[in-house]
Formats: sequence, structure tokens, C-alpha cells
Amino acid sequence: MGTEIDAYAGSATENAVDKLASGKATVFSTITGDDFETKMLVLEATTASFPLAEHLNKKIELANVVVQVIDMVNEDTGAVESVPRSILIDKSGTAYHAISSGVFKSLENIFGILGQPSEWAAPVSVKCVRGGSGTRQYMTLVPAK
Repeated sequence: MGTEIDAYAGSATENAVDKLASGKATVFSTITGDDFETKMLVLEATTASFPLAEHLNKKIELANVVVQVIDMVNEDTGAVESVPRSILIDKSGTAYHAISSGVFKSLENIFGILGQPSEWAAPVSVKCVRGGSGTRQYMTLVPAK
């Protein structure tokens, strides 16, 4: 008998199924409203977003954010880990996604300092930049002028 690990079986999948069955949200959104149209906007952001890595150094007028918790296999350990998939939505409704702890941390900082988008006087101008080198590269959000 082998010792292979099925990345799609076990507690991560069972936890996800439990969340679906219980109706607990696995998505955070700053898009406000509980009507069907608003929910469709959130769904569209999760399914029709562009890779943020393909838009480095592009000014984004950040108006809303959606964050999904997804499961990914850690390439170093082979373990399934829950990680945030951050989706930035600009003022025109275009969405950009990244699975990046640096981008997620930037959003935590923006919200911690500026509050939620509903509290902003206007969209916040940001751009995604790449830092680090070699195998230690990361993406982060910085203010854009």
C-alpha cells in the first residue's frame, strides 16, 4: 500500500463542503447590498477577473474588494493550505485577482488605515508592484499618483 496523499481529500475539502452545506460565507466583499443584482456583481468579480500579475504598475482606482478563501497545494510541503484570493475592483467595475499574501497584507493595511471603501471619499489609487528577487519574489500594492 502506498503513502500517496490525495490533495483533494481530507479536512480541507470536508471543511469546504461543510461551509457550503451550512450557508457560511467563504467570500468577503465590500460591495454593499443583499439583493440578487449585488450578489451577481460579486459572483462576476470572482469569475471574470483579470490576473493582477499581468497588470503590474498599472494605476487602479480601487473601489471595492472581494476576497475568497481557496485551497491550494503548497509546492514545498505538498500540504493543502487555505489562502486568500484577493480581487480588486476598480471604479468602472473591472476586476483583477491575485493569490498573493503581499497583496492581501496590503489590503489589510489599506482597510486598517483608510477604513472600508464605503467610508472613502473617492476610490483609492493603487498599483501593484513586484518586489524581492529570485525565488523570494512577491507582489504588493502601493499608492499610485
